[in-house]
Amino acid sequence: MNSEEIVTCANLLTHIKRRQAQQELEARRGIENEVKLKTIAEKINGKYVRTTYNWQFSNDGGKTWSMEYVTLGAKVTFTEMPKNNPLLFRKRSFTAKGD
Repeated sequence: MNSEEIVTCANLLTHIKRRQAQQELEARRGIENEVKLKTIAEKINGKYVRTTYNWQFSNDGGKTWSMEYVTLGAKVTFTEMPKNNPLLFRKRSFTAKGD
């Protein structure tokens, strides 16, 4: 008998703990007029790879976008962000392998 058969025969319930999927892009308000963004680090074949991230924001519903802010890490902090307007964010990532 395997462990699942033993649990089933004993009329016990099995419980599978599932990990919650990490969000692709997460934005949080910081102090003052800051917005902190972070994303999932890039992997190729299960290994983390050096990645360049290009970040942009829009405060007019996506009609216009800011210039790109470039980072080598999966985090960025935007300062001087308006508090009353809804903000949109987007990012592009490039790896050394060209993906």
